[in-house]
Amino acid sequence: MSGVAARSCSLACLVPVLSAVLLLLPRTAWAEDVDAGVLARASRLERPRNTDRCCCLDAFVTWVEVWATTCAASDSLNATTRPYEESTLACRSASCACLNYYKQRPVDEPEVPTCLERAASAGLLSNLAKGFVPFMIRKCWMEMQSLNDPCGKCDSVRASRGNCDEL
Repeated sequence: MSGVAARSCSLACLVPVLSAVLLLLPRTAWAEDVDAGVLARASRLERPRNTDRCCCLDAFVTWVEVWATTCAASDSLNATTRPYEESTLACRSASCACLNYYKQRPVDEPEVPTCLERAASAGLLSNLAKGFVPFMIRKCWMEMQSLNDPCGKCDSVRASRGNCDEL
């Protein structure tokens, strides 16, 4: 393969990546200079950032109630009374069942806040789900996600890694 052919192939392969990068820039900085075809291909790659839709409100309500109960249980965050800041254990005490159940949500991640808001405003949530889930997302989210990291408490292949410290 000649150098020109290899170079054109590598440029063609970069178009999707460059298109996605363009979506991260402020629109006014590049909108006038971008080929319409490239912009169309890039828009198909874009993930929704904020959404105002909730595809499956009934399924979401069922899921969020179980998730709240699982995460607030005594073997997890132990959120027995309000205010939750005073009654919960440290965020790192979240159970793996709590973290794993989040992955079973019936909606895409960008839809969770909208679904939660709609379910609360429609009066479909218990007091636990209405109060504890927003608290947990606001206060514990980053720390809870780190429990799924390699060698973390909830790493499903932790035992087979061989290089993890004792918990």
